Formats: sequence, C-alpha cells, structure tokens
Amino acid sequence: MIAFRKAHPVLMHQSPGAPYGYSTTSLHGVKPWQFDGSWDSHVIAVLFAGKLADGTSDFVYICVNSHWESHEIWLPGLPHGIDWQLVANTDRGEKAFLSEPELLNQGQPLRLGPRSVAVCESRPRGAARHEKKSHAKQEVKAST
Repeated sequence: MIAFRKAHPVLMHQSPGAPYGYSTTSLHGVKPWQFDGSWDSHVIAVLFAGKLADGTSDFVYICVNSHWESHEIWLPGLPHGIDWQLVANTDRGEKAFLSEPELLNQGQPLRLGPRSVAVCESRPRGAARHEKKSHAKQEVKAST
C-alpha cells in the first residue's frame, strides 16, 4: 500500500496540477460526476487527478460500498489513450491486492460487492499492465 501511495503523488496532494481540466479531487456516486450525499446513499467514490513528475497524467479512483448489497459502479471516462485498471478489491478477501492489475472494459460497470472498497488507477493504453506497479516497487527499494 505504501508503494502504491508513493507511485501516485495525487494521493498525497503533491501533484504539479491536474490534467485536461479535471479537478484534483472530486466526489462521485454509482455514476460518475453524480455524487449522492443523501442519508440513504451507500456508495461514494473519489477521483484524484494529477500529473507525475514526468508530466504523465495520473488518475486514481477509490470506490466505497457501505451497503450490504452489491452495486454496479460506473467509472468516469478518461482522456483518449488512457485506460482504467483495477489494482485492489476488498470483495476478494485475502487476495484484495491484485498481483497483476486487471484492465477494465471501457463502458462497462465495475461490480462492487457488499461492504467493499475497490481501487483503480489509470495507465496509458498499450502500456504493460504492471508498469506502474513495478515503478512503485523500484521507488520503495530506492528509499530503503
């Protein structure tokens, strides 16, 4: 988890700005850009948008389902050439942190199980699925 946080400066508010006119932080519900703050809403998602030191766009989407039922979560669209990948899902129990991130299908919802959290990150289309993950591992080794 520490390596993931270090690989995404947007999570520490250390990003040199947000790309493509996105807000650095925005709240969402089961549908992107539609936050539901009502008393009976059970789902919240947070989008963090920023840039890495090399200028690459960086997006992290954290979805929380506090309901005892599953929900389908629609992720916000990303700029052309950038895809979402799932890196963690607590609905998977002991295998919550995926050893290999899963590329998510554009235009398809993410199924979020009861009382669970999912974490997605952006990656350039065509990049290796583990590219950011291996970068995070290198950064941790360098700092120890």
